[in-house]
Order: sequence, then C-alpha cells, then structure tokens
Amino acid sequence: MREKFYIDKALSLDMSNSDLVNNLLIEISTDQDLMNKQAVICFVTVLEASTHYWNSHIEEWQQMLDKPVTRVNWGTVATFDAWYGYQAMLVSVMNPIVSGGTVAFASGLAAVFS
Repeated sequence: MREKFYIDKALSLDMSNSDLVNNLLIEISTDQDLMNKQAVICFVTVLEASTHYWNSHIEEWQQMLDKPVTRVNWGTVATFDAWYGYQAMLVSVMNPIVSGGTVAFASGLAAVFS
C-alpha cells in the first residue's frame, strides 16, 4: 500500500527539517501510483504543523493539564493529530473543513487523555 509507505516515511522524518518535509511532499504529489494523495499530504502537513505546535506550546499544556512530562507523550499526540486528519480526509471524501474540525477535536482529546 503506497499510502502506508509515505506515512511510515513521514513518521521517520525530523519534522523540524522543512527541506525534508518539502521533498517528501513533492515525492507524494508526483507519485502516479498513489491513490489518496490529498489524504497522505494531509497526514504529512498535519504531522509537521502539530509537531511544531506541541514543541512550542508543551509547557503551557503541561501547566494547564497539571501533568508531568513523563505522563504525556507529546510526539504521540502529534501522530494522533496526523492520523485523524488522514482518516477524516478519507471518510469525508477529501473535505478539508471536516478534516480540520476532526483534527482539532481529536488533538484536544489526545492531549487531555494521554
């Protein structure tokens, strides 16, 4: 499955390296055999944005949730965000509005219940 190949590749990348992320997005967009390009691109871009968000706001959330660093795996929360975005794109027939709302909701739940 081509989608899984790119999802695994994204999960192995350093999301803070925008050149690597951009190269992956170009690779995805030019892959003629990939069926659900928009959903995979959504996964990668949400993973990148969520990783940046959690890296920038981790202390705020830790204080608000009153959870020590050892109880919350913020990298997992970013992965959940990306996975829910991907699934929402597939289920909503590539509707970015539905997908974005799903990601926001799921991200909050993942942060609170991690």
